[in-house]
Amino acid sequence: KMCKVFIETRSTKGITDDIKSETYFRSSIGDKHFRMLYSEPYLTEKLSQKFYIDFVSEDKNFAEYNGENPYCIRYILSND
Repeated sequence: KMCKVFIETRSTKGITDDIKSETYFRSSIGDKHFRMLYSEPYLTEKLSQKFYIDFVSEDKNFAEYNGENPYCIRYILSND
């Protein structure tokens, strides 16, 4: 049975040269909001072990909100 998976996540691009990075910051949901950032090459390597990558794009303007415009990575994955 065919399955499609859609992922959007924040990227390390413009923040760090690390392949993945933990961040903690204050937000409306608490003082210690946790976020994991990933590099596109790291995620692509990991995801391609289990899925076909039908689409990948890393850019700004995917999740602009409240004056922030971070780099994000979008994937469309399939198992067939």
